[in-house]
Amino acid sequence: MKKIILILLLILLVTPVHAKKFKVKNCDSSSMADINWAVDFIDNNIDEMLAEATFIPGKYKDKIKKKWPSTTLKCSKKKKCSGDTMGYHKKGSGNKFNLCWDQIRDFNQTRCELVGILMHEKAHAANVPIEKKHNDMNAYSYVSNVDLVYRFDDVVENVCTRKSDPNYVPTGATKTGGDIVESGRAGKLALDQLCSEHTQCASSKCGKGRCVCDDNNDCGSKSRCIKKIGKNYCVPTGGIIGDFCKKNSDCGIGKCEKKSCVCKKDTDCRTSFGSTNFRCAKPGLGFGKNFCQPTSVSNGGACAKNSDCNSGKCKKKKCVSK
Repeated sequence: MKKIILILLLILLVTPVHAKKFKVKNCDSSSMADINWAVDFIDNNIDEMLAEATFIPGKYKDKIKKKWPSTTLKCSKKKKCSGDTMGYHKKGSGNKFNLCWDQIRDFNQTRCELVGILMHEKAHAANVPIEKKHNDMNAYSYVSNVDLVYRFDDVVENVCTRKSDPNYVPTGATKTGGDIVESGRAGKLALDQLCSEHTQCASSKCGKGRCVCDDNNDCGSKSRCIKKIGKNYCVPTGGIIGDFCKKNSDCGIGKCEKKSCVCKKDTDCRTSFGSTNFRCAKPGLGFGKNFCQPTSVSNGGACAKNSDCNSGKCKKKKCVSK
């Protein structure tokens, strides 16, 4: 019996542990070349994309990176794939999300836009905080400028577009003939860059394989360092509406609600968007977050009450004629 146990232990010790692989389900062959290209690009560039998304705290970046390799992607034709919806993540579905391939094809999305869609849904899976009107971006045009997930989507697409350019040369490298030669990085590593030892980082702090802050000075003049067991991270201070926050003083405008800077009064919206045609809408009974509601809305536009509409009539959250 002891020999059997010993043999089993030896097998466990010498058998390599394999991470779960990215899975694709229900996607036809015509889509696989583009999907595989996008997945490979993310595999090779996820660290750079996360590093450039400076507005997302490190703990969410860690979740995105950790969850990415074991993602299950499913091509869907359900009712949710309508309008301009390119993908969706069901609340509580963990590390699975759906891709609306017919929509992606019909809207002629590029491969870099596909990369953005994949990372957008992965941000949802990692529970990155969203703006209250995240799902109503067409009605509320300001959402794309303040919502963390949409901003991440933009960063991802920019990285992809830049690195897909045949003339692209990485920072710190030179191009001689057709060859790109890496010249290496001078000095210490910046926040979010990969590390294995504290001494490699300018902050003198390496946490879970990335350089992290050790005090407020490491985060710069407009952020502070939150110290967590396992990994510290920077949080912006003086934030605008939509920025991540932990307390009211992190927000330069408005207040902090459910990890986002939101409006507190009408002037917060008017200052943020440079327009008098906004007010601060405050959901009753403590449900949801405050949000900036456009006013002087034409028929068919989104509204919360009659006074939001030029017609003076709001019905089923849409401005209509009286």
